[in-house]
Amino acid sequence: VGDTDNTSVECQSDPTESANSEKTKKKSYEKSYPLQALIAYLKLKQAVALVVPTQPDKDGSIQTGENVPPVDSTPHRILLFAPSSFALSLLKQAAPNLGPELATMDKYMVMLIVKR
Repeated sequence: VGDTDNTSVECQSDPTESANSEKTKKKSYEKSYPLQALIAYLKLKQAVALVVPTQPDKDGSIQTGENVPPVDSTPHRILLFAPSSFALSLLKQAAPNLGPELATMDKYMVMLIVKR
């Protein structure tokens, strides 16, 4: 639990949106968004984010397209919950000594890592 103002999340977008600069060419498939925007979106849509971590290729590049292993072969799933009664119940179950002021906060996210 903490302030998320300076944290960002990297999201993949269309690889055809590249500009002429060298820096943009290297990361044409990535954009950085504030973590607060992700929390607000999930809260608005009353949704959960599912993240399936992948490992970089041997040369260090990120796996895309056909190179990505099937979802069933990855050992972990990461679920991100925006502030909600369910997320609060998860927090209280994991950390029963949390204070009651957490129920009124709207700048937190619960990350649940599930091992398959």
